[in-house]
Amino acid sequence: MLRIVGFEVKGLAAIAAWIVRRRHGVPDGATALAYGKEQAFMLGLMSFAMAVETVVVDLLLAALGVPAWLRYGVLIADLYGLLYVLMLAAGCATRPHVVTADELRVRVRRLPRSAGAP
Repeated sequence: MLRIVGFEVKGLAAIAAWIVRRRHGVPDGATALAYGKEQAFMLGLMSFAMAVETVVVDLLLAALGVPAWLRYGVLIADLYGLLYVLMLAAGCATRPHVVTADELRVRVRRLPRSAGAP
């Protein structure tokens, strides 16, 4: 549970860093190799589709007479999905690959180990 909360906090911090145009982990004299621009078009399409889906599902649930508590629950889940896409875009923009004289840091997403993996 702490890993999930930590991921959310890092995502929200990435949004804040994106707003103030800061980069994470880029020391002085290093070369930052951004990769966020390559993903921006697809993330933009995905967020647009999710925003349209949020509105359409809410209108559909209201028209069908679904109870308000269920409708608001679905709305909150949809809005969280939009926030997640925003956190993903911010993370890609604020955490570039970094080249220094001593190291090459390639940003990759760590996948959790399965139970049977060594």
